[in-house]
Amino acid sequence: MRRWTLVLLAIPIGLWSTSPWGLSVYAEDSAIDEIMEMADDGEATSSQLEDQATIRNHPLWQGKLRRQEQSIRMREFITALKKIQMRTERSLFQEFIDDLGVRRIVEYIEGINPFCHGELHALGSIIRERTNNLETSFQLCQDACTYACLHGVLKTHFSDYQIEQADFSLNEGGLTLETERLKEDVHQLCKEDSIVMQDFYRGNCAHAVGHAFANIAQNVPTAKEYCTLFEEAAMQYYCQSGLFMDLRDEIQKELTSHPVGERWETAVAFCLDNSQWPSACLHFFLGHATDLRQIDAVALKCTELKGRSRLSCFFGVGTFSSAYVAAYPKEVNYTCQYGSLTDRKLCVSGLFLRKKGHSGAAALKVACQTMRDEELKSVCQDQTRRYLYQIDNPVMGLMFDEG
Repeated sequence: MRRWTLVLLAIPIGLWSTSPWGLSVYAEDSAIDEIMEMADDGEATSSQLEDQATIRNHPLWQGKLRRQEQSIRMREFITALKKIQMRTERSLFQEFIDDLGVRRIVEYIEGINPFCHGELHALGSIIRERTNNLETSFQLCQDACTYACLHGVLKTHFSDYQIEQADFSLNEGGLTLETERLKEDVHQLCKEDSIVMQDFYRGNCAHAVGHAFANIAQNVPTAKEYCTLFEEAAMQYYCQSGLFMDLRDEIQKELTSHPVGERWETAVAFCLDNSQWPSACLHFFLGHATDLRQIDAVALKCTELKGRSRLSCFFGVGTFSSAYVAAYPKEVNYTCQYGSLTDRKLCVSGLFLRKKGHSGAAALKVACQTMRDEELKSVCQDQTRRYLYQIDNPVMGLMFDEG
């Protein structure tokens, strides 16, 4: 059974969708229970015990109801949950968080699908609003729904800044004081993996910041400009992935106004027009491929491109193919077959690079072993040992180096 990851923070204060494989695993014990077990064995430090005891006693953690009242309220929560669209709905969490607490809400949602990333941004946002404390919010969220709750926390935290709605990178007078403060805050929080929490990589932090920038700007061009506050290309990439995810619903309305047969081409065109790395965008609008014909169509579109857009497009082809290949492992040999060797390497990277703990990882490793091209198989084996949001990936980095 799954245990929540223990969160140990060192944070400077001031600062698409559910898994296609849909596993049903219930969270058994929280990190707080685990740390108490460690205490019995003498493994936990006094500061760890202090921090975890504080959260265990926090009113938002356990909720105020007990026993029969709690059971009745939980049934009401489940009924309400079935009636809403989780991705954008805040009212559900606002209604039930005080009665049930973060722990029970998260355990139930992760029990339905532990990779429920799109479902808990709103909960994290509410937690940050209620606590008005970044460190406490991190501890309450922990790694819920592959850090979705934490993304909501950071989105709300950075959205507090009142920055200029302008192309500040072209401002000859330099950044405004508020934007300088935002830049320092972002850099301080995202400067290294261990500053945030275990397995919350720097790229993951940048992705969360991208959500905040989208919330501030409410449009793609301005939010993308804010992402240039990150100096590293990989961090800008993950920041853009956050902004496209955050603005997806509005963008999707425009894309779905086109005939069904043209929508994938419209999505590709939109992403090419709005990012130098189209794969940061494509993941949220292409969905998952259901046959090789769809994969080939997108790959052929990538062959018409040049430079980093081309390489990123092929990375996007790999991501588009992942659910299909996980379901049909032997089809991997017919997936990344277009373009140059570098193009195909990027496609393989997009195909096999997943979040840590992703439910499809095991199936993709099986597919990797069936690859006939030894050079691409070597790339695949390397990528399955790495995780999305790590910014030191040499294969994925090819699309950042390309001019």
